[in-house]
Amino acid sequence: TVISAVKEALANKIHKLTYVQSLLIPSGYQNNPVHPQDAELLNIDYAGRNLSDYDDLI
Repeated sequence: TVISAVKEALANKIHKLTYVQSLLIPSGYQNNPVHPQDAELLNIDYAGRNLSDYDDLI
């Protein structure tokens, strides 16, 4: 978090904003999304139900 990054910078007596930024967004960061091996899993649909359908389960 931002507060943790600022605390670490102050603890190390580093007063540069670029240091705090480097803690929040490290260099070499890559957005690597995860994809299932079976792409059909992405097509799963949800059939909504009325909340009263759950009353019998209580």
